[in-house]
Amino acid sequence: MKQYELPYNFAYDYVGKLARNREFFPYISCIYLPAYVEDAITTRRDIPLRDEYPKSYDEYLIRLKELMQLGLPLCILMHRNASLEVLEKYYALGIRQFIINDDALAIAARTRHGDLTLTLSVTSCLTEKDLQEGDFSMYDSIVLFFWFNRHLDAIKRLPTKYRYILICNTGCYYNCRWHDQHWYATTREEEVKATDKCRACVKSVRDTTYIEPENLSYFDPYISSYKLTDRLFDTDRIITDLKAYTGRNIGAVKRSEDFYNVDS
Repeated sequence: MKQYELPYNFAYDYVGKLARNREFFPYISCIYLPAYVEDAITTRRDIPLRDEYPKSYDEYLIRLKELMQLGLPLCILMHRNASLEVLEKYYALGIRQFIINDDALAIAARTRHGDLTLTLSVTSCLTEKDLQEGDFSMYDSIVLFFWFNRHLDAIKRLPTKYRYILICNTGCYYNCRWHDQHWYATTREEEVKATDKCRACVKSVRDTTYIEPENLSYFDPYISSYKLTDRLFDTDRIITDLKAYTGRNIGAVKRSEDFYNVDS
């Protein structure tokens, strides 16, 4: 059984609605959410501008404790300006999983705490060559860049010593060159402007990173788990996607494997 990382959108209805779908809990590897806005920079930087985002760190802690009541592992995102001091603060709160993009921080954190689960963020944008030649042993898992969603054969060639996570339900252009512009946009307008550049490159589904639930079986032998987006979705959409991917659309007609190799 494959598991899925699930996003937290800071919606007031999130905990209650997810609690009513406990039959899907075994499929959830963790719920991921950003560190408090003053602690580290994460993608989707306009999220703190939303009405439902905590207005103080104390309120953030209340929301965190509500999530903990679900009994699922929580994973904190810290993409830029992360520090060991900040990581320690969340460790003291009981958090043991982190998604980061800093090898030195990963080494320091693992040296201090042997019970951490550290994931290298998709924001590292690693290429096939990077993964073949680099050392990423300080991480437990690596989130593959979007390019791999349309280069299945490249995934098959990756070193088997690492555990890989794939984002499967986003419609971004698979060869996006403007990722930082929309990942770190501080307003919705900035993000839309960058996203429009991607959309101009998308002529069909094959140009996106989207993988239908029934077609994940092509990737299963090489991928340890999957990541579902998006923290901008409402709660119903997040739960609907979780149900679709765990169910795998049994009976649906699958695409050919060649669909996921755009250079073939």
